[in-house]
Amino acid sequence: MKSLANRLARWFYRNLLWDATATLGPGWSRFLWATRKLSLAGMLAALLTWREWVEHHPPEIALIAGIHFVFVMIVLAFLIRGWQWVSRGFKKTPTSS
Repeated sequence: MKSLANRLARWFYRNLLWDATATLGPGWSRFLWATRKLSLAGMLAALLTWREWVEHHPPEIALIAGIHFVFVMIVLAFLIRGWQWVSRGFKKTPTSS
């Protein structure tokens, strides 16, 4: 039986870091689409860090930026998992005719 850490790491990689579910052709556009969630997390973390830029010194900013990135990735993971759970629930519900 696979460990929980391995299952979480695999889900994290497949659903957050590299989502290659698109039917785009090879090239730069496919790479951008596959990393769209990672790019979104980077932009949101940069926005959160930019708002605190004035209050902290450069060494602290690096730590705060890392914390923001991890926080945004966790929030995205919960949102994506919730969306998967809801969409899977709609597919499993029997339709009455």
